[in-house]
This record gives sequence, C-alpha cells and structure tokens, in this order.
Amino acid sequence: MKNRMRVLHNLTAFFLFSGFLLLSVKAQDADLTASSSESKSSTTSGIRHEVGAAAGFSTGFGPAYRILYKGVGAMVCFTPINTGSMELYSSGLTFFVTLNETQNTKFFLYQGNHYFSQVEYYEGYSSSGYTYNGTGTASYYNNYQAPYTDKQMFWNNGFGFGIELFQKEYNTSPFGFLAMCGLASMRSFTRANFTAEIGLFYKFPAKQ
Repeated sequence: MKNRMRVLHNLTAFFLFSGFLLLSVKAQDADLTASSSESKSSTTSGIRHEVGAAAGFSTGFGPAYRILYKGVGAMVCFTPINTGSMELYSSGLTFFVTLNETQNTKFFLYQGNHYFSQVEYYEGYSSSGYTYNGTGTASYYNNYQAPYTDKQMFWNNGFGFGIELFQKEYNTSPFGFLAMCGLASMRSFTRANFTAEIGLFYKFPAKQ
C-alpha cells in the first residue's frame, strides 16, 4: 500500500511539474516569437476572455472562466451547492498550452487540478415497540440512531491532450467546444485511471 501511495503521489507531482514547465516554456517561446516578428504577433497575441461551463474528473464542474494569452491559458471552475441536508463544492484550476491551431480547431495540452468536497447530514431516529412470534409471546425492542454526517473530500489531478472546435472569425458563432482526455490520479492519490473533460465557452473579442 505504501509503495502504491508513493507511486501515485509521484505521478501527481509529475503532472503538476509538467503543467507548470509547459506553461513556462510556451510563454518564453511566445515572447521570443513576439520580439522577432512583431507584425505577426499583433494579430495572434492579445488577451482573450471566455466564460462558460465545464465538467470533468480533473478540471471540476460548473460555471467556468478562461483567460488565454499567446498560446497559454488557465481556467477556473467552481460550483457551490447547499440544500440544507447536503453541501457540495467543486473547485478546479486547469492550465492550457496550445500545440497547433487551424481555422476551426485548436490542439493543446492541459493539466487539471480538481478539489471535491461533499458533506451529507443525516437525522437521527428512535423507534420502539413489541414484536410477536407464533407462540403468542412478545419481545420489546428499542432502536436508536444518533445524527451523523457522511464526508467526501479529495483531489483529482490529470494531464493529457485536448481539442477545441470553434469559428476563428466568429462569422457563425462565438462559441467554442472543448474535449479533453488523459491520465489522472484520483481521490487524493489513492487511484489512477483515465480521465475525460468537456467545456463550452463564449469567446469575447481579443484585446491587444
């Protein structure tokens, strides 16, 4: 068990390190490209803001916001739910690095970090009475269950590839659809499995 935990911990650390490393390399490359080709970067750089919704094991789920700049970006995702008997929170932070972009598609790497928390509150109960058997005798019973809570709190961390479908010039729609898949450590480094994520975003015009 200790060896398994150590492997999963190292896997997650690799995911995080790879994500930050890719962002650093991409940002440095973008700066070098911008300085050597100012005219080209004036049309492809610029900060872009996007709002929408996302759902995934390692990205989190719920309303989301993305910011993109020179081929790198980040997304935050958050969902708070409180029904009185249940509290659920999903918080996600994901990083993106663009590999290739065409007129209607974008291929990228992503590294996702998802914190999930759910607490359910159960009321206690008490019941008593008699049960009768076939001989006519009775047995008294008294059942009691104290109030209790059921908690789930864990991290999911993933790393993989993704594709985004959109209209580059937004002639027909300013929306973009994301689909991602990869590998992830689940439930705070106790499991490893494949992961999948999706997202739909409204793209605001880029700001130079």
